[in-house]
Formats: sequence, structure tokens, C-alpha cells
Amino acid sequence: MPAMDTLLFNDPEVKGLAFAILEECTDLQAFGRRMLELLANAAMSAKADEACNAPYGERDEGRVNSRNGYRERGLSTAAGDVALKIPKLRRGSFFPEDLIERYCRVDRALVAAVAEMYVMGISTRKVEAVAGELGVRSMSKSQVSRLCECLDAEVDAFRRQRFDGVRFAYLWLDATYVKCRVEGRSASQAVVTAIGLDDT
Repeated sequence: MPAMDTLLFNDPEVKGLAFAILEECTDLQAFGRRMLELLANAAMSAKADEACNAPYGERDEGRVNSRNGYRERGLSTAAGDVALKIPKLRRGSFFPEDLIERYCRVDRALVAAVAEMYVMGISTRKVEAVAGELGVRSMSKSQVSRLCECLDAEVDAFRRQRFDGVRFAYLWLDATYVKCRVEGRSASQAVVTAIGLDDT
């Protein structure tokens, strides 16, 4: 039965496919995008085979489910937009959560880049332009705004965390002015930095 660890590059068929893709692609980013698409779809297919307890298209007495086509979905990545073919099953649902976060169309690298730009106080319009330069054409101003709203909640939770019961042997305090978001807008603010060294 296929598994994730069988998707190795020492397979001559996979090597041949990788070289064929390299020849058809005009630049390294296109090659990376195409390889990511190929590997993600192959990994999802292997996961679906595991869920069915049998390889796709083969008769097997141990089969517990069967395939029912694909659900196409776009995923925006730092390499650009890739087309995913998520297998559907006849009974139940299938979504490879460990491969793709449900309903998330932007990969973690891009989220980290957007988060950094956001923390630096860069406008959503400029963030949208930078995302376009990274090859993500589908990231709109409203998507950037929604992502920033999620980050607002995370930043607020971080700011409100408590250190009850923690003893600090040393505490360094400093302040600097930085561009940041205040009430949804970019502004220059004094930021106090506290670095604590606990006594353990």
C-alpha cells in the first residue's frame, strides 16, 4: 500500500518526471511551483490510498472505501499559485490536514512575510503589491486585511499574557520608536522592550 515515505526521488520514474518538468519550465520559480504541485498532489493521493486501505484503481479485499474523483482548489504559495487536486471518497470526507491547513489558501512562509510587513506598519495596499511580486496574484486587499485582523488578536493575546509566579534574576528594559498598527492604522509608537532572565 502506498505511503508518504514511498515518495522518494531515488525512483527513476519520479526523477524522469522532475527532469521533464525542469525542461518545460522557463525559470526556477516556475519549476519550484510545478514540483510543489506535483509533490502535494502525489502526497494527497498516497494519503487517500491509506484512507481506502488500497491503491487507487486496484481491486483489493482489504479495501474499506474508494475514490470518487477530485476537488480542485488553488493554493497561494511563496512560489506562486498552485493547482491542487484533493481526492474525494465515496463514503465520508477526506482532507489531508497535515498537508494543507483547512480553508487556508496562503502558505506559512507568505503568512510570515505578511505578518512581518504588518508589524512594520506597511499599508495593506503595499502588502498586496508585495504578495503580487511573490507570485500570489489572488491575495486581495480584503484578504490582507482579514489576515491582519487575525494577527491583531494574536498580538493582543501575547501582550496580555501574565507571568505570575515567575521570578526574574535580571530584567532589562529599553524603548524605541517603531512603525506599528494602532487601532487598525499604521503609526509611530514608543515600544518598551523587556527582556527577563529567570532564576532557573
